[in-house]
Amino acid sequence: FIRRLQSGNLLLVNNDSDAKRAKMTAWLSKDDGRTWPYALTLDPVDHDVAYPDGKQAPDGSIYIIHDFARREGGYVFMHRVTEDDIVAGKLVTPTSWLHRLVGKSKPV
Repeated sequence: FIRRLQSGNLLLVNNDSDAKRAKMTAWLSKDDGRTWPYALTLDPVDHDVAYPDGKQAPDGSIYIIHDFARREGGYVFMHRVTEDDIVAGKLVTPTSWLHRLVGKSKPV
């Protein structure tokens, strides 16, 4: 998942693992995608996290969803972060939060 934010910066949400769908992470680029020096781990699970999507609200909050264990349980988690959180590599905004269960469906 990639999106240009209101600031003009690019947001990439992807797995931070070469071998498997693991460690869902938000990356921020301030140079139009040439480098991605800022990262915030959204979900440190080392397996079965995939299919991120997201949207930025008018107040600048970034809402990101992804699924977990699609074949076993079909969980959907949501995170609310800001660019400041991603730059810091941790939650620094009082209204930010990680890893809330927002849905569960039948396994596929």
